[in-house]
Amino acid sequence: MSSIETICVDAAPQKTSALNQVARFVSLIMRWSQTAKSRRQLSELTYAELKDIGVTPDQARREAARPFWDGPNIR
Repeated sequence: MSSIETICVDAAPQKTSALNQVARFVSLIMRWSQTAKSRRQLSELTYAELKDIGVTPDQARREAARPFWDGPNIR
């Protein structure tokens, strides 16, 4: 095997790893965005809407106040 083939073969796993890391980062950003949007929407619900979903205004306020990076699976 020539040195050029060796370099190309050895570079393939690194490229895949880098792409996986980028994909995971993009996924994290999308999850954070969705969490922020959900909490913003929760904070805009009326008392009657909160009652319909079984959430008290205090629970909704606490959840909406959490930072976007503190996701639902953290606690």
